[in-house]
Amino acid sequence: RILNEGNDLYYGVKDYSLGDECFLGSNVCFSEWCLKDFREYLKKQYKDLNELNKTWSTDFGRWEEVLPIQLKEVKKDKNNMAAWLDHKMFMTTVFARIGERMKDIVEEATPGMEAQIGFSGMQNPRYSYNWWELMKYMTSLQHYGGMQKDLIRSFRLPGTRYGLWVGYAGEDSDAEKYSRYHVWRGLFNQANGYMYYYAGYALLGDLSFARNTKYAIEELKEAKQGIDKMLLSSGLVSDIGLHYSHSSLFAGMATLGENIWSGAVNSWSAIINDLGLNFEFVSYEQLENNGLDKNKYRVFVLPVSVCLSDKETAALRKYVESGGILVADYGAGIYNGHGSKRDNEQICELFGMERAKDNEILLGGSGIKVREGNTEGLENRDMRLRFGEKGMRLTTGRAYGDTGDAKSPAVIINRFGKGKAIMLNCVLNDYAQVNLGGVGGEISEVKKGVLEINEQVKGLARDIFGMGGAVPEVLIETEKGVDLQSMTKTSVWKNGEINYAGLLNEPENMYSKILPAEATDIKILFKKKGHLYDVREKKYIGEISGNKQIEATIFPAKAKIYAILPYRVNGIEATPGKKSYKAGEVIQVSVKVKTSGGQAGNHV
Repeated sequence: RILNEGNDLYYGVKDYSLGDECFLGSNVCFSEWCLKDFREYLKKQYKDLNELNKTWSTDFGRWEEVLPIQLKEVKKDKNNMAAWLDHKMFMTTVFARIGERMKDIVEEATPGMEAQIGFSGMQNPRYSYNWWELMKYMTSLQHYGGMQKDLIRSFRLPGTRYGLWVGYAGEDSDAEKYSRYHVWRGLFNQANGYMYYYAGYALLGDLSFARNTKYAIEELKEAKQGIDKMLLSSGLVSDIGLHYSHSSLFAGMATLGENIWSGAVNSWSAIINDLGLNFEFVSYEQLENNGLDKNKYRVFVLPVSVCLSDKETAALRKYVESGGILVADYGAGIYNGHGSKRDNEQICELFGMERAKDNEILLGGSGIKVREGNTEGLENRDMRLRFGEKGMRLTTGRAYGDTGDAKSPAVIINRFGKGKAIMLNCVLNDYAQVNLGGVGGEISEVKKGVLEINEQVKGLARDIFGMGGAVPEVLIETEKGVDLQSMTKTSVWKNGEINYAGLLNEPENMYSKILPAEATDIKILFKKKGHLYDVREKKYIGEISGNKQIEATIFPAKAKIYAILPYRVNGIEATPGKKSYKAGEVIQVSVKVKTSGGQAGNHV
């Protein structure tokens, strides 16, 4: 117990965990206290009781009579789904506010300490975890895998500490790849914490470190000599925005299936990563309140965003009008933000189509042929994908995809203002699925679809992202010209005039040793111009002009990090504050980076 300026600080701890692997059930809570809060929540969601009754298909006479329904009570035609969906959205705020209440208690007990609060062992979005709501209060998170790592990165408050739980490799395996990989994979996602689960594997009986722990410590030591500060103080380049619609998750569960929405989000995330690009999530509330800046997000994706509010729709129209590229897979805006089905003429006009009265999401067909569109930059593709909707008619949009069904056009491109809105009407959620296994979700497994199908899907996405100028800054291939982008996590950062690029080759067998035979000779093309340095090797490579490849060697799980500077570093100049110092006196020295020309940027 340490006295810290009059406040109690226990053992220097400033991070408080509210619990590990915490959940709410699927139907809680119908208690009188939650119902009272729920009705107050609804009063902010609806202008009056009449509007709620119309949306819910109910006839309540007073707010005190309002009761939600369970999923099993949602009718076949889904006209009362909002009475279930609104309650599920409310319960996610209850779960999130547990953190808010606990933080208030800790801060009241330790004023001025600025405690960090959060959960451990969290799950991906569902009944409990609405990550937009959670991140309003959570500032210390030890999370599991899947999309939550990108949601935390996208929605984190300033000063939030977070990282993925690792350390599950037992000493019965030489898991060098696993141990070294996650140090860098976390940094590549801007994680500023490394969460190592002991599980009996970290220390041996004589208190020496176990083999796999030593691997992790070696990487951590190097990362903490300045590379961590270098990357974490820089901005991760994310040209693509991905819509986070928690109401669409619930609407999908009630209509399409348990994993349709999550499969679409996981697939879009994997496609973007496989193309050597990065993205940020944008929540429903952010979209409503702040809109979208086409200069920040060159492309914005709606992954099965079946629920769109009027404010979200207006923001999307404004984004495209200003020159943005909007992409939807299917079903965009069929329901409003509460899950009530409606004719969204504003969305239909944006995508240059009309939906018939009997329009429905069928997930039908067996293949889509995309024909070349020279004016749009599309290539011919034969994709074994299902279409999403049936009952669509083109107005101002033009279809470049044929599903074999005249009522289900695909790859509809509509020019709207200065930008384009693209309705794919394709089901992409089989590209990648993320499963959380182990005891409570600590082991993350990514399963990808059939390679031949995925390559065509990835190619179509590359064509579409290219329309908005969202193209990779770094291209990687083998000496024989084989594309390695999808097998290498690529991150690009910007810090003033300095750019950084990180490459992390994904291991096939994570729980194994790195062998010399696994070295791959590669060629790397950097789009940026400048003076290139290998950061980890502390080596100057030379000046690059944006069209010249360099040669390198990569190993699975071993990160390569490059710096591209607008000048060459000629040395460091250190000047003491005075000519002489006495023994024991603090020496003050000013240090200056000497460049080949121009003001020095941030250096480590």
